[in-house]
Amino acid sequence: MAEPVLSVQNLVTRFHTADGVVRAVDGVSFDLMPGGSLGIVGESGCGKSVTHLSFLGLIPQPPGKIEGGKALFKGKDLLAMKPGELRKVRGNDIAVIFQDPMTSLNPVLKISLQMTEGMMIHKGASRAEAEARALELLRAVGIPSPEKRFHDYPHQFSGGMRQRVMIAMALMCEPAALIADEPTTALDVTIQAQILELIQKMRKETGVAVILITHDLGVVASVCEDILVMYAGRVVESAATGPLFARPLHPYTFSLLRSIPRLDAERKERLFSIPGLPPDLIHNPPGCSFNPRCPFAVKRCFSKEPPLTEIGPGRKVACWVDIESKKERAT
Repeated sequence: MAEPVLSVQNLVTRFHTADGVVRAVDGVSFDLMPGGSLGIVGESGCGKSVTHLSFLGLIPQPPGKIEGGKALFKGKDLLAMKPGELRKVRGNDIAVIFQDPMTSLNPVLKISLQMTEGMMIHKGASRAEAEARALELLRAVGIPSPEKRFHDYPHQFSGGMRQRVMIAMALMCEPAALIADEPTTALDVTIQAQILELIQKMRKETGVAVILITHDLGVVASVCEDILVMYAGRVVESAATGPLFARPLHPYTFSLLRSIPRLDAERKERLFSIPGLPPDLIHNPPGCSFNPRCPFAVKRCFSKEPPLTEIGPGRKVACWVDIESKKERAT
């Protein structure tokens, strides 16, 4: 059986602030297989982005501090690497597409320089080789007339085109893993679909393993093979995409799926929303963090935190309650 490209094990990240310690990432574990696709889903502030920023050495320290865990990339622990070693991995072996390409791209540098710089540094390529690779990728991601647009500035591209440039830039050094952090949030629905289709196409053509981070379960449904659901810094459920959508086992996952608008719903039916707000990560409630918002909570949920338990091949859940018998009451 193939070894994971990236194996994150019990990652713990804290932010030490004047108000207290923020438990941003609390024991997160997952494996990313070669050529695979993993979706990390959850509300804003649940720790999705901090997870990858932690193992890539991109959180500010202080106030941030990685207090435990490992992140094994091709057998080497990213968390144990010196800053110089980690810089050789970022952009070369592991690439990132960030949420807003306008803030990720340097507004005063032409696209040609920004795309070629990484390959010249990491791979030792000549400028001519890097430019040829960049034009090839711009063409592959659907930039029209790439030879003409190659020397344009970021502001001369639309939002969707800038995100295509970011995808091309991320693939310049042929990385083994690609992390797409909310890559479609700032785009309209039509362009969102195009970008997701493009990421899927590039994964199949290049063999790059993809982590897609989003707050929208609908986004990962057609792109990811496996899904990790996070809440309040912890993984509450993980499963293959099909079984998770067919039979969610954690009340939070169940509630997220109920929140997705349905085309077959009756016109008078109100759109479901999860009551309440995510917890303050400085003052997490005792027991399960989801208990104040959970429609299925029992006494035990308020006193003891449920461990993430494997209940079948590739399926884990952190919950004290069997929600199957109680779904009818909530629907």
